[in-house]
Amino acid sequence: MGLGDVYKRQALYVALVESADDWSSGRYDSILARIQQAMDDSAQYVTPALGMDYQDVKTRIRSYMEARKATHNIPTGIPLIDQRLRGGIEPGNLGIVMAPSGRGKTLSLVNFGAAAVVSGYNVAHITIGDVPELVVGQRYDARLSGVPANAIAKGASGFVKHVIRATKNAKGRLWIKEYTAHAANVVEIQTYLKRLQETCSVKIDLVIIDYADLIRVAQNNREAGRYRELGDVIIGLRSLAGELRVPVWTASQTGRPAYKSKNIGLSDIWESIEKVQHSDIVIGMAQHESERKNGRFRFVLLKNRLGGHEGFSVSMQANMETQTIAQTQNQIGEDAP
Repeated sequence: MGLGDVYKRQALYVALVESADDWSSGRYDSILARIQQAMDDSAQYVTPALGMDYQDVKTRIRSYMEARKATHNIPTGIPLIDQRLRGGIEPGNLGIVMAPSGRGKTLSLVNFGAAAVVSGYNVAHITIGDVPELVVGQRYDARLSGVPANAIAKGASGFVKHVIRATKNAKGRLWIKEYTAHAANVVEIQTYLKRLQETCSVKIDLVIIDYADLIRVAQNNREAGRYRELGDVIIGLRSLAGELRVPVWTASQTGRPAYKSKNIGLSDIWESIEKVQHSDIVIGMAQHESERKNGRFRFVLLKNRLGGHEGFSVSMQANMETQTIAQTQNQIGEDAP
């Protein structure tokens, strides 16, 4: 038995002992999360690989080609954005949509998820906090069927056939999971995703988490302060994306100055700049008063770790009734206005 196995065995033993009360109370998700955390913690003691031998150019180039063939970027459904993301967000990457409250973060995430489902990808949409899974489902139905969300909620005449048709036409599958605010940490979310894939015998291609600021911080990080907590949540989501080899979209609030500003930047992120430091893609939602009155806003590409084009901005038109967003003909350019 190697040293790594010894540490793993000890970590699992401690996790099982600490889970006795949870077992008696039927809190099985907490047990699974604790065991997963123990496995993750003990992994650092496993003998690491030696890494890439840069002089072995043939192996390196072959790895590049194999990785490219195995990578399926998931489109956002916004052509001008997808062009600058090499077709969409890559597996293992974390993207953040940042905006003030009420500007359309959930609307944007629903559209990203709908675009993936229409394209044949399987999506897990996790809603945390104020928007229950039933309402999220209605928003997806509105987006995919064209029937106003309020008509679906009220059971208006004739909506059923349109929703059924839209569901049948969707090439991918969609799961919507609800958590109350601060009820789940990253490990518990990852455990749910693994169980979903195993139970349904399906590979999840895109994870949407609405939104990161409402994820519960791990127990051992609660004394670090809110700044550190939020940074650790993003680091956890980035690790989740990498381990499951799945792209993750989430959202985050901006600070107060962004509510009145017509522009948006990375410094507008709420509470912890570490949220954008540890993400791969950051898209801001900018809006001035005339845009707000006309149901428009701008997507601004604030960070793109692999593809560049930071500052690119595109005008968007939103329809809250049918939960749709679409780029207008106005490509604003590489510099945010």
